[in-house]
Amino acid sequence: MITLDLILPDTRYPIHIGHGLLEQVDLLLPHLPLPKAAIVSNATVARCTCSGCNRRWKRAAWPAPA
Repeated sequence: MITLDLILPDTRYPIHIGHGLLEQVDLLLPHLPLPKAAIVSNATVARCTCSGCNRRWKRAAWPAPA
């Protein structure tokens, strides 16, 4: 996982990038700023990964990505 810190004039937040991160909930959750986080993808990637991903996020007691 690569983490980039985005620094803007009025806010700052990390961006985590990596192959299969949505599949690795246990690796990703400790780095998320609870209770808010966003997952950015595209339609092609979402179709390939979101069905299994939703199950993993639900088991982790975290809202599934939209």
